[in-house]
Amino acid sequence: MKIAIFNPYNIFLPGGVQDHIRAQAEELRLRGHEVTMLTSRHDKTLAKNEEHNGVQVIRSSVWLRVNKGLLLPFQLVDA
Repeated sequence: MKIAIFNPYNIFLPGGVQDHIRAQAEELRLRGHEVTMLTSRHDKTLAKNEEHNGVQVIRSSVWLRVNKGLLLPFQLVDA
């Protein structure tokens, strides 16, 4: 099964929500699913695409930043 997980914050920074989402994505990958993490590229030094423990990570540029809130292009797509 193909699974996409959206998290606007960097999943590699330590934190409760980020740790949980990262662990969940890696566990789904271990169970044989194709997992893609959609996240922000809040720092230009970060790669746009990479793979981490079998999870594909795609970073989008940040259009608008208000305090900790981020507006990303793929947030506007109607599923």
